[in-house]
Amino acid sequence: MIDYCFGGGALTLVAARSSYAGKLHRNQGDPVLKVIDSAHTSIRLAGYSFTSPKVVRGLLDAERRGVDVAVAVDDKGNRSKTSQQALNLLVNAGIPTRTIDR
Repeated sequence: MIDYCFGGGALTLVAARSSYAGKLHRNQGDPVLKVIDSAHTSIRLAGYSFTSPKVVRGLLDAERRGVDVAVAVDDKGNRSKTSQQALNLLVNAGIPTRTIDR
């Protein structure tokens, strides 16, 4: 079951079981980060390009809080050094991370 599902820049989709009760507005800060920070059960993130240090930090913090986190990203959109570093941080923290090439 998904409480919040947000599609944003670079074809990012975050689905999370969350306690965030407010509406997601861009002028209240990054809505993707709000969902990640408020998740209490699970986060499923899918995206084309994965480079945001803030999102990486949010996912790592969620994992430390006991949230079940998993990430799937496009292979072609994540071949840069920055993307590889971001994904490696997740993998090294034990977060299931997949690249999809189709």
